Amino acid sequence: MTRDDWFALAERFAPQVRLALTASDKTPSDEMATYVGEMATYVGDPRRPASVGWYLERCILIDGLTVLKKPTPEKLGQCKSEDAYLKAKLPQCKEETPCGESDPSKVEMYVHIRAASGPGGGLALELIDIQYWFFYPDDPSHVADWEHLTVRVANWRTLAESSIVMVFFAAHHPADGRWLVQASQTQQKGAYRVVDGTQHVVAYSALGKHATYECAGEINGDVTSDGLRWGSLTREKLQFASIDEACYAPGDARIEPAPWLAFPGKWGQSKHSPCGPSHQGPYSVDEAQQVAHFGEVWGENFGTRCVALGRLGSEDLLAVGRSGPNHARFMLFGRAGERLVERGSGGASWPDDAECAAIAIGSLGNQAVLAVASYHESEPSRLEVYRTKRFDTYVGGTRIGCAQWGKAHACAALAFGRLGEQSVPVLGVGLDVRDHARGSRFEIYRWQDNALARWHDGGANWGKYRGCTAIAFGDWGGQPVVAVGRSAGTGVRYELYRLGGDGLELVASGGGDLCESAGVTDLAFGEVGGEPVLGVALKADAGPRFRVLTPNGDASAFTSCLEGGSGWSKGRCATGIAFGELDGEQVMAVSRTGDDHMRIALYRELAGQLVEFSVYGDGWGDRDATAVAIGSLGGQHVIAYGRSAGDNNRGGLLRPV
Repeated sequence: MTRDDWFALAERFAPQVRLALTASDKTPSDEMATYVGEMATYVGDPRRPASVGWYLERCILIDGLTVLKKPTPEKLGQCKSEDAYLKAKLPQCKEETPCGESDPSKVEMYVHIRAASGPGGGLALELIDIQYWFFYPDDPSHVADWEHLTVRVANWRTLAESSIVMVFFAAHHPADGRWLVQASQTQQKGAYRVVDGTQHVVAYSALGKHATYECAGEINGDVTSDGLRWGSLTREKLQFASIDEACYAPGDARIEPAPWLAFPGKWGQSKHSPCGPSHQGPYSVDEAQQVAHFGEVWGENFGTRCVALGRLGSEDLLAVGRSGPNHARFMLFGRAGERLVERGSGGASWPDDAECAAIAIGSLGNQAVLAVASYHESEPSRLEVYRTKRFDTYVGGTRIGCAQWGKAHACAALAFGRLGEQSVPVLGVGLDVRDHARGSRFEIYRWQDNALARWHDGGANWGKYRGCTAIAFGDWGGQPVVAVGRSAGTGVRYELYRLGGDGLELVASGGGDLCESAGVTDLAFGEVGGEPVLGVALKADAGPRFRVLTPNGDASAFTSCLEGGSGWSKGRCATGIAFGELDGEQVMAVSRTGDDHMRIALYRELAGQLVEFSVYGDGWGDRDATAVAIGSLGGQHVIAYGRSAGDNNRGGLLRPV
């Protein structure tokens, strides 16, 4: 890539931003920026975009007692204080005197190219994200405003073959921003469109607030209109902010970052004035937004082991199992806005240092129940099943069933589901083993004669040291099945069973290709492209750390449609995997142990494939994401996650930005 190649690439996909019209607008000299529609039908927006140079000419830089008038981009970048800020002298925004450059054709857009997040925990260099950042000197609530739009591009090293994969419109609120995959020839909600015969995405700037949307109209309280066009720009008005190091190949021309990009302070004197692009999360990655959290007052010895989302009584709840020396080992939370409110807890009477190893919410018979499993290295493992209607009496509530195993077995996994032609509600239990344990490795329970009863079991022939570390229920080839995952070793690592006339019958098995250190940590059923899939999370020293499987023609074998984590360092593993719906889309979440990268990755379907689109947990140090679940809480679809012991919170709720 030469310097001209980089600019040609940025120019090819530069958006055409449509600003709200104002009665005082003058037709720009650039023929590509023209009026459209009936001028009288639009409300004017005097808050115009501007170039960085135009703005700095009207600013002073304040850094403690140091004051610098009209800082140059170079001087601004040399300021390293996060407490520093720019104080602008701007005209009062009126239709007669717009704040910003009155002629949008003179305004620069700023380009940042980053490697798109991809499957496998690394960077998929066949895809890049081209971000276009826009600066507005004024916003109704604060001075200075940075907004952006991101175009994900495929085949980017061959300009003529490069094409749009999807577009991210930042919207006004972080939770409202979203990637759009569908293209349309006309403007409509939920689809992006391009200027005819080009790759220039059309974006609409919200009146006053400047957030970008895909169409004109009223969206999430913002108003856009098909107004003055700023865009289809010549490359002279496209300035590079930076290009990520990962995008360069040997021999590529390098683009120096814009000097002002390094400035860590605020771009305005208002309380809510923003920092610059590179100091905002979306610049480097589409990080999920945490909307609630829990466990910040637990004490450093308590960590989250497992999470589940489900409905008990009349409320959607988050169930959390934790490790710790004493006190409650599992808790239930409801949601009140951005807060999680504890509804009940249990396990305080368990032996010291016992952990809640697994937790699940589901149905047995015709009743909603909570299942929890305790683990202690020198005590028998125990399953407890609760039914509750009043959360304030939960600790003393009704335990409707329990099971216990000897010290050689440890209850490692729980899942609710249905089996058989009659779709019987069941509870599956995965049993890990210690030493030379014998007997079943997984058991299926149902509600019979008003009691918890073991119905079926399996895995007794797995051999010593091989335990069941994960269990899940779902549909496979049109039949209800149970999936079980094995601990590390040789041979098969995961199996599917259905209920036949003589009990459980093996449907399919796989994982024999994995390295000997690979063991299953979690299983989950989902759907991709309208077809069933099985997600497998793995603990391994090498090779994939998770994979997504589809059935073959007769559902008797697996085909892998996605593998990830092969590039993770030794000792890093996937701790959880989940599928669910978020805003009408099927999404997969993967949690992982810690190092210096993300802990949770989110994938969505794109043309029948799963593509990573959001991450969370970068900068956690050595803290692990221990579990993940997708479901509904507080009337909103969310991702719940758990976090290992330490300081700060021990988990929370996420929403993709």
